[in-house]
Amino acid sequence: MNMFTFVTSTKGEQTRQRIVDTALGLFERRGYAETTLRDIADAAHISIGLTYRYFRRKEELVLALYEQLSLEVADTVKLPAGTVGQRWAALESTRFKVLAPHRRTLLALVQAALDPEGALGVMSPATVRVRERWRALHRAVTEGAKGQPPAAFADLLYAIDLMLVIFWTQDRTANARATREAIERIAKLVDVVVAFPGAAGAIAELAGTFHKLSRKPS
Repeated sequence: MNMFTFVTSTKGEQTRQRIVDTALGLFERRGYAETTLRDIADAAHISIGLTYRYFRRKEELVLALYEQLSLEVADTVKLPAGTVGQRWAALESTRFKVLAPHRRTLLALVQAALDPEGALGVMSPATVRVRERWRALHRAVTEGAKGQPPAAFADLLYAIDLMLVIFWTQDRTANARATREAIERIAKLVDVVVAFPGAAGAIAELAGTFHKLSRKPS
């Protein structure tokens, strides 16, 4: 069973999920730019009119993927008692376990995700809700940690998280070994920074810069 196939109570929910699952498969095989909404409808054996009832634009299918991935991480992550670095490493490990089965699909979406003017950009208005969920997860990392850092530190950790996702898409080592090693090393560095006297001000300044970038444009 596809990890995104939920037990549903209505035919409409099942149809919507069928469209999402079909779209993800086509994005992986053909690429995002080369796949049209009609291609998705045909592959799902659903009329284009019915497909439009659930998704008016192809971008909405990608947003559904982002949403479901973030929800799965939020539902499955278990943050240990310990330092900020230890808790952050647990979050990142869960994140990449959830993403792993969809690596090829996410690779097909990298260009769209990095387009600052596009609807699917990681900092675009359309992804605000998903970003807020990731930010909340990073706040949970810092708020429950030993030697709790300034609240703004969560935003800095989230910025590192986004950079790691890009690194992971390019990681060609077996079972993403390089990504796992990067998580371990960054986690240790995080704990050194948290314990370093006078680091709070610099952390808040860096995190504030990222937060301004990630806010919904006015």
